[in-house]
Amino acid sequence: MFWEVDCQVNSDAFFKITVCSILIEFCHEVWRCLWPLYLKKFPMNEFQVREYINGFESLGFPQVLGAIDGCHIEVRPAAEDAVDYYNYKGWYSTVLLALVDARCRFIYINVGSPGRCNDSSIFESSSLKSQLAQSSLFKNMSRQISSINIPVVLLGDSAFKLDEHLMKPYPFCVNQPSDKKKFNYVLSKCRRVVENAFGLLKARFRRVGKGLDNHMVNTRAVIKACCILHNLLYEENDEINEKWIAAQQIENETR
Repeated sequence: MFWEVDCQVNSDAFFKITVCSILIEFCHEVWRCLWPLYLKKFPMNEFQVREYINGFESLGFPQVLGAIDGCHIEVRPAAEDAVDYYNYKGWYSTVLLALVDARCRFIYINVGSPGRCNDSSIFESSSLKSQLAQSSLFKNMSRQISSINIPVVLLGDSAFKLDEHLMKPYPFCVNQPSDKKKFNYVLSKCRRVVENAFGLLKARFRRVGKGLDNHMVNTRAVIKACCILHNLLYEENDEINEKWIAAQQIENETR
């Protein structure tokens, strides 16, 4: 009897290890095979940039490449690393920093920063910031608006630093002028696509939404694969179940 119980335990453990290995191998292959097809490479060409600009212009904001934000995904770090992953919300997370187009597709992703890091610091040290600084295309595609030369920019929230590559809202103040209120409203409306993309990602891939219990060395592979599959499904006009979205919203409210 004890031998049978021991065999069952060993069998379950072997099955779990095998499934986990297959999952991680699958995620690595998704990234290797589909990344060139469903995530844009930098530097971009003018045709690609124009496509993104047109998307945001239809939403009401000109000269925008994409909306940028960070998303906290719950993880289970080792005890010796836990302090780095403890975020301002009071739980352990890793940060997915993403640039998203007007159709809620990921253009650029930065995965794996510990939860204690803020979005702005991750962006400042990212390859995306370097590419923006090195490329002349975004300045060359400048457009005159109200006699001011406006380059191609990203849209971020108030947590980011304002610079020539990133537009953020005017700081809040009492009795804010109507033109600044309107600017902030339109920016916020257009920037919402990145929040929507995170919501859809977590609703589609429940392990991302509920939290990853994988070893920390494997969490990046899982998140990156899910982002690629999100883009693939969007390209194929896959409809997401409304119940999944509702469940994710409830989880966000209770967290």
